[in-house]
Amino acid sequence: MCLNWTSCPTNCGRNWSPSATSSATSPTGRAFSLGGAHAARFNDYILGLLDPNGGLLPYVDREILATVTSAENKCSYCRLNHAGHLGAALGDNKLGTRIAIDFREVRELSPRHRILARFASKLSLHPGEVDDADIDELRDLGLSDEEIFEAVHVISAFAAANRFSIFLQVTPDDQFFN
Repeated sequence: MCLNWTSCPTNCGRNWSPSATSSATSPTGRAFSLGGAHAARFNDYILGLLDPNGGLLPYVDREILATVTSAENKCSYCRLNHAGHLGAALGDNKLGTRIAIDFREVRELSPRHRILARFASKLSLHPGEVDDADIDELRDLGLSDEEIFEAVHVISAFAAANRFSIFLQVTPDDQFFN
């Protein structure tokens, strides 16, 4: 079922040039190298969405969106990867992991983060059901239309990355367990 990327050298794909923050030897780097220049552009786009020093939304909000999206899509690699980044952004690794397992069970999640998590879940799993009430709830948090659109970018890009990773059967490697 899976394309054979496990023995793929780091330069397997045409024009694949991982960024400084993406290792060509990681499972995702090697798997995505099959996509060549397309994967490189996607990688640059997705890393830009989560640049801690960029974006309209606070970094922690963007990590919650990426983490919940990955969890809802059942992408084990992305879920573990973003649980770690979210934990670091929150200053609480345990909380980041608990959110990645199931945000619905995290009582101490702030109202803002709960609403963002619910929106990520709905857009990831039921995009046709997103309605004005969902947008109004985000606006009630004080989000501008530009920030809401950035949230949609993060959720949609990570939903795509989840699908690539799941299709390529990229599984968590030792970095997540050491």
